[in-house]
Amino acid sequence: MPEVVTKYPEVLIQELKDAGGKCGQGLQAQILTRCPKDQFCVLPTGEICVYDLNEITEMTQVTPSEWSEAIRHVPAMYDHVNLIFLVMVLALGLIIGMIVTRRKS
Repeated sequence: MPEVVTKYPEVLIQELKDAGGKCGQGLQAQILTRCPKDQFCVLPTGEICVYDLNEITEMTQVTPSEWSEAIRHVPAMYDHVNLIFLVMVLALGLIIGMIVTRRKS
């Protein structure tokens, strides 16, 4: 049964309720026994525990070291390849701007 992390747990819990799930009703967990009662949902297909981003250390299926490892592999927006591309686009824009300005003069 999955544990889910979302920035908007209330929205996801409402969506699960709308899909026929029973959430936060004090239902007895069979597998996700450490899930907080108000974040626990039961669907016909199984159990789901919904966590907020600041609660990831409370999860039982993913450890903090696994989160850390996963985050390390996310490419940075301004890594060296993107930075070189950004500088090239800026330089090209400046060159085109200078050419257009000289033609107007």
